[in-house]
Amino acid sequence: MMRNKSIQNSKRVVIKVGTRVLTQSSGKLDEKRVAQLVEQIALLKKKGLEVIVVTSGAVGAGMGELSLSDRPHEVSELQAVAAVGQIRLMHLYHDLFNEQGCQTAQILMTSADFKDQTRHQNAKNTFSKLMDYNVVPLVNENDSVAVEEIRFGDNDHLSVFVTELVEADLLILLTVTDGLLNVDPAKEENATRISEVKEWDSKIEAMAGDGKSELGTGGMKTKLKAAKIVTETGRGVVIADGAQPNVLVDLFEGKDIGTFFVPQG
Repeated sequence: MMRNKSIQNSKRVVIKVGTRVLTQSSGKLDEKRVAQLVEQIALLKKKGLEVIVVTSGAVGAGMGELSLSDRPHEVSELQAVAAVGQIRLMHLYHDLFNEQGCQTAQILMTSADFKDQTRHQNAKNTFSKLMDYNVVPLVNENDSVAVEEIRFGDNDHLSVFVTELVEADLLILLTVTDGLLNVDPAKEENATRISEVKEWDSKIEAMAGDGKSELGTGGMKTKLKAAKIVTETGRGVVIADGAQPNVLVDLFEGKDIGTFFVPQG
C-alpha cells in the first residue's frame, strides 16, 4: 500500500499539532494530551526519525493562564495573550521532552523569514544544525509581534513552509477528526473516513466543509490546501486525529488511520 511505504520510509517528518488537540474546551492546556504526544515523538526519535514540531496552542494556553473564557478578536489582545501562552507552552514541552531524554529548541517565525532570501537561508541553516544536534525544534508563528503583512494566518500554512525548508519527507497534520471525511459531519451524520487520496478534484475539496474551531484559526479547508501544496512537491501528507491514543506510533506501524495524501510531484 502506497501510504505504508511512504510513511515508513520517511526519515524526516514535520508534525503540526492543532490548538484543539493541545487544549481543553476551557482553553487551558491539556497537559495529559501533550505528554502523550511527546512520549510518542520520543519513541519515533529513538527509532531514528528526525522530527520537527509545528505547534499551535499559544493563544489557547494564554487564555487558560489569564482565565479568559472567549478568544480575543483584536490583534493587540491576541498578541498579548499569545505572549503569555507561548512561555507556558514551551515550558511544558521542555519539561516533558526532558523527561524523555530529548532536547528542544524554540523557533518563532513570520512569513518574512521565508520571503527574504538571507533570512530564509539563515533559518535553513539553523534547522540543519538543530538536526545535527538531535534536537527537537518547536516551531510556532511569532504571534506576539506579527502583523497582517507578515502573518501566516494559521499553522497549517506555516507547516507547509517548514516542510519545504527542512526538506522533510512527510507532513503530519494532527487535528481532532479522524481525517478527511466524505461528507461534512456538521451537516450529515453518516460521515466516513477517506483512507487515501490519490488525485485532487473538486469533490475532494468540497469534503472540507466550513468547520472551524473557536480556539484555533484553521479548519479542514486550510489543511486540504496545505496537503495539496505539499503533495505537489512530491511529499506525502497525513491528516489524523491527534486525540487518538498512540496515533503517531500507529501511523508508523502501518495501521490504517487518518487520511494519507499521495505525493503528486
